[in-house]
Amino acid sequence: FQQPARRRQATRAIRFLVPTGGSSRCLLGLGAVCALSAVACASGSYEAARRRDTEEAYLYLLASRPSERDAARARERLDTLHYQAAERSGDPAAFRRYLAEHADGAYKAEAAARLRVLRLRRALDAGNAATLERFVELHGEEGGPELAEARRRIEAYAFETAAADAARPVDALREFLSRHPEGAHRDRARALLDEAAWAQTERRGSEASLRRYLADLPEGTHRREALDRLEAVAARTALGSRDPAVL
Repeated sequence: FQQPARRRQATRAIRFLVPTGGSSRCLLGLGAVCALSAVACASGSYEAARRRDTEEAYLYLLASRPSERDAARARERLDTLHYQAAERSGDPAAFRRYLAEHADGAYKAEAAARLRVLRLRRALDAGNAATLERFVELHGEEGGPELAEARRRIEAYAFETAAADAARPVDALREFLSRHPEGAHRDRARALLDEAAWAQTERRGSEASLRRYLADLPEGTHRREALDRLEAVAARTALGSRDPAVL
């Protein structure tokens, strides 16, 4: 560079584009920066950067202290280029980087939505409730169809687990219903709970178990049968009190 002012601009650009301290935002090699600086020194305007229309050109322009108008236009164009690059990559990390670097960017909503979709896809591919619960923790306040789908899948996993619990079916189904009282699997869970609770009642074969069934499931499908058995127990007890030999 012939002019000291231009030389200082190039030096600032190199420091800006090739940061020290191990930064991950190292966009250009030193040789590329020098070549770009030579071009930009010839014309440091927004129009020159727009003709190249690259991230490097706009970054150099911003490093050369342009007018406020040119700086604003350069930042807007960088916003677009960074979002387009994230779209092309389809990588969640690229959208996270866009959102970190452009907190108020023009594509903030689109980037956040794309990030949710990609994260949900990965969570579904993992095939377990824990990963989906982590997704809900990250995006619980954002809403949207992705969050609803994640919660639906979590409920489905929970229902499958409860329904398959042969060791403690009654407790497992009760726990499921307490956590998902209005879920899509509510009616199926209630039906399974009814049958499991009645099977438990019959195994125990006591008056107390019959009363427990009626207390827990007052509208259960075996309600009438439970009441009939309690009446029979009461009748036998009454007869026994008059004539123990009858029992």
